[in-house]
Amino acid sequence: MAQKHDIDTLKEKIHALEDELESYRRNLSDRSSKIDFLQEVLDQSLAKVYALDGEQFTYVSRSFARAFGYDSPSEIVGKIPIIELVAPECRKLVAENLRKRSSGRTREMHYTFTGLLKDGSYSMVEVQGSAMQVGTQNQVVGVIVDVSHYNKISNLAYYDALTGLPNRVLFADRLEAAVMLAETTGGSFSLMFIDLDDFKKVNDSVGHAAGDFVLKESANRMIEQIRQGMDTVSRIGGDEFVAILGETGCRDHCADLAGKMIKELERPMPFCDHDISVSASIGISVFPTDGHDATSIIKAADMAMYKAKRGGKGTFAFYDGSNRLKCSLK
Repeated sequence: MAQKHDIDTLKEKIHALEDELESYRRNLSDRSSKIDFLQEVLDQSLAKVYALDGEQFTYVSRSFARAFGYDSPSEIVGKIPIIELVAPECRKLVAENLRKRSSGRTREMHYTFTGLLKDGSYSMVEVQGSAMQVGTQNQVVGVIVDVSHYNKISNLAYYDALTGLPNRVLFADRLEAAVMLAETTGGSFSLMFIDLDDFKKVNDSVGHAAGDFVLKESANRMIEQIRQGMDTVSRIGGDEFVAILGETGCRDHCADLAGKMIKELERPMPFCDHDISVSASIGISVFPTDGHDATSIIKAADMAMYKAKRGGKGTFAFYDGSNRLKCSLK
């Protein structure tokens, strides 16, 4: 009897273990189904989700992959480190944020960088992520947001819609920066005030479409004459342009540039059946000789420009610092 009792007890334990194993299997299946469901939700959603272990992705959603021009997450996970999805000029920023996270100095990441897409194009990306324990690993889980369209909206505030040049607002900011730099270093810079002569006649005789074309073509020709990365041409309204000539107060350089600009602007601009020619009057002032702040340096260049117009147009003039203006033929 005792032996039969032991066998019955053993059977009961085996049945109990079988029931527990079945319950575990059901729970595991439920969890697996939930994981599959969440995976599908993430893959079908527009959320650009990622998980990062060091510099390597352990997970990216389909939307994330597509945001960088890839067809499938499998092209990125375990194959492409995050740094390769970053434009070269932003890699130092991203690497520093990753170091801060890995050293424990910060648990959350929130910054913006220029993303490098598969086809070599660029897109502005905002990253938000936080440290999370995933099993035995400490990973960063987060989302990215494409903010390129926000930059386009910002551009409308700082750039001229017609020519693409910096507008009056951005010009004022860059002029203040030039003043501060010159004051700090003891250096100088020059300012050109450029006004297209008789531009109204173009609109009246050929039409506003021609006028817009002339403004855009004039802007392009001015840009071709300046030093890239050193000088800035802006359109501040109508047919008025200004050029900041960085870190130079050399009159010979300014005179040479003004002459070239006038000559380039006078070259015929083919528009439909018309060859449109314009001239320009340019006024030049030098900081700090002709003014000690942004307002005075603009006023000096503006006064010099009007003197050039009175001198016959198609000319440039320097402000001489004592309200006497010297006019120069091109």
